[in-house]
Amino acid sequence: MRRLMIVVGGLVAAGVAVGQPPAKRAGGLDVVPADGFAFVSVNVAKVWDTPALKELRDALLKIDGADEFEQEMGFAPADLNRVTLLWPQFPVGFGSEDPMIIVTTRKPYDAEKLLKTLEADTFDALERKRWATKAAPSLPKKAEPPPVRKNSPVPTAFRRQREEPAPATDVSAEPYILGRMRRVLLLIDPTTVVFIPFTERNPTPLLAYLSQALRKQADGPLAAALAVADQHTAVAGIDFRPVRRQLDREEPFPRDLVPFRSLLQMTGGFATLDLDAKTGVTTTLRFPTAEDATRAEPVLKTAIQMAVTELGNFKKRISTNEPQAAFGVPLLDAILGALDKATVKADDTRVTAAASLEIGPTVAKAIAALPEYVKFRNGQIRTLNNLKQIGIALHAYDDTTGHFPQDIVDKAGKPILSWRVQILPYIEQDNLYRRLDLTKPWDDPANAKVLATMPKVFEVADRTGKAGETFFQMCAADKQLPGGSPVLVAGQRRGMANISDGSSNTFGVVEAATGVNWAKPGDLPFDPKKLPALGDPKTGKFRVMMMDGSVGSFRRDKVSDVQLRAFITADGGEVNTYEDR
Repeated sequence: MRRLMIVVGGLVAAGVAVGQPPAKRAGGLDVVPADGFAFVSVNVAKVWDTPALKELRDALLKIDGADEFEQEMGFAPADLNRVTLLWPQFPVGFGSEDPMIIVTTRKPYDAEKLLKTLEADTFDALERKRWATKAAPSLPKKAEPPPVRKNSPVPTAFRRQREEPAPATDVSAEPYILGRMRRVLLLIDPTTVVFIPFTERNPTPLLAYLSQALRKQADGPLAAALAVADQHTAVAGIDFRPVRRQLDREEPFPRDLVPFRSLLQMTGGFATLDLDAKTGVTTTLRFPTAEDATRAEPVLKTAIQMAVTELGNFKKRISTNEPQAAFGVPLLDAILGALDKATVKADDTRVTAAASLEIGPTVAKAIAALPEYVKFRNGQIRTLNNLKQIGIALHAYDDTTGHFPQDIVDKAGKPILSWRVQILPYIEQDNLYRRLDLTKPWDDPANAKVLATMPKVFEVADRTGKAGETFFQMCAADKQLPGGSPVLVAGQRRGMANISDGSSNTFGVVEAATGVNWAKPGDLPFDPKKLPALGDPKTGKFRVMMMDGSVGSFRRDKVSDVQLRAFITADGGEVNTYEDR
């Protein structure tokens, strides 16, 4: 916490540097350092207002959960002017790949509403909460919490003198912590806010931005992209030198990149996108010398043709997968047509590639399928997130008890409640757990009413089942099997140390073909001679949580019975040859 205060205090002190850049740029781009690593900026207002994209706008508004963006970010899409993602430096550390987000609005935002929506905390409030949580229980009853400080809780050296007037475009004197988003929020001016990723373990993005804000450099590798950003719908810029240095350190040099070494000599570049009835994309790459640019020109042409081939193969793979195909195939057809006609030209130390795409019937067809596709993708993401939460709960249970949960049994040893009930306190359902009578079965009147509503974490979001049923199940055996048993064996307490096949090679929770009441004991019976049916019959895929906590998706027709048997057993001693994860 002390380090957090010092770093953010530095940002407060750097307010003049951030708020008064050497050159004024529109749309919040004046807070993007020209000597940063990379940025992507989109003029959302122009996209939203473009007549040719009216169908896209209407499709976005029809998407289920479209209002969640406003709930998460505090802004409605129609209120946005520009959104910029910024990487102040080349991401090399844990968590540093998360970009800063710079948001500008068409009109002044409601700061009070924004802070409430984002559940923002001042540093004083955060300190009081930490103090109350850690110190209060051990203090005498008459002890009072520390007084609220009027100034930001940062060292005096970082504080602005009270008599010094703040600039009109100064950073807010009170940065905010967004615990739910793990970001620091800076209110730059009435229409600009900045979200900076931060953890006390890794303050790198915040420190990098602070350093660049204090330097106030007007020139840098991103300057050319920033100079033209306001003239285009979208622009992206990158300083490629750190990437090249990283590649040069690779021993041996990555084999797949050897044919592109001439292209990888670039120092940086930028790409622009313009939207109207015809969409134009232009990419400009910079090289140390004109000779380097000349050598890179044919390599870039080859790279574009390879991209055409790969996209064509991808189109074949998704063509039988609705609704992915309905959205993806028309869009890929349009992109493939544009790439096929792309031009590449070297000029002095630069190489420029340009392509254009008609927003016609083909793209309109893809846009019409967008809501269904987004619903499909959101369902997939939520399903994997739910599996991840179940995995975290299983590991927490193991850490607490020394073994993974089993079905709850009565005095006679008969299963009466599922292992899923056992992890309720670990998925923020402790109140539900306390209301249950653990001596009675799941369908006993005393429990049935309490268990009528299934916790959302057990939902497979992109499949429809009966009310109260889940497809998330564990493979189970009534006894220890000679050729290897699954994690769940009746009467045996298996912990992480007892998974001799390796936790990354052992199935934990899988997506079954048929559902079961979430509180009912008994999941997927494991018989080595008759393997359980897994996944959605419509897609032929099943999701799984491995015992190391990782989650993923498998195609059943790509996993042989031998491989599946090896995945299910925790102690079979098999050598699993499956590689296509």
